[in-house]
Amino acid sequence: MRAIVEGVLAARDEVDRLGLDVLVGCNSTPVFDPAQDFWTGLGRLGGGEFRAALGYAGLDFDYTPKPAFERFRALIASR
Repeated sequence: MRAIVEGVLAARDEVDRLGLDVLVGCNSTPVFDPAQDFWTGLGRLGGGEFRAALGYAGLDFDYTPKPAFERFRALIASR
């Protein structure tokens, strides 16, 4: 987590130094466990400076077709 916080802060500093209008953020796969600590842990670790620098938080989804989906797609294509 420290690398994400430090990377976002460094990127924000560089974007500001260059005078660019760019959002700085990070991505993760979705975590649906209410006990998760990833996003809240980032916020705690980075504090207000990190939250101010963070322009977006992206969610990555796995779009890799699964075997059941492939069978379903083949069934539809055969009709």
